[in-house]
Amino acid sequence: MRLFAWFLLGLVLRCIGLGTLPPWTDECATLVFSLGNSFLEVPLNEFISPDQLLEPLQRSPTAGLGDVWQHLMSESTHPPLYFLLNHLWLQGFPQEQPEMV
Repeated sequence: MRLFAWFLLGLVLRCIGLGTLPPWTDECATLVFSLGNSFLEVPLNEFISPDQLLEPLQRSPTAGLGDVWQHLMSESTHPPLYFLLNHLWLQGFPQEQPEMV
């Protein structure tokens, strides 16, 4: 019972403010590669707009498992199975449509 109380306390402390933390680079890489996108689309050594910076984090309806594989093989040293499974997992969630103002 005491172990469960310590576990519960640790869980509560870990989750406090979790949504306010920015994503780390490995989390961004997971999202970009799992969506079938590439980091090579972001220009270096020049000023860019926030939209251009966030472009690799947007879902592309045409990206498939082949795109995930291709970008991983050319830009990363990570094993592809996790990213391929994550791509399939993300397909289970509907894409949000931006609101027109």
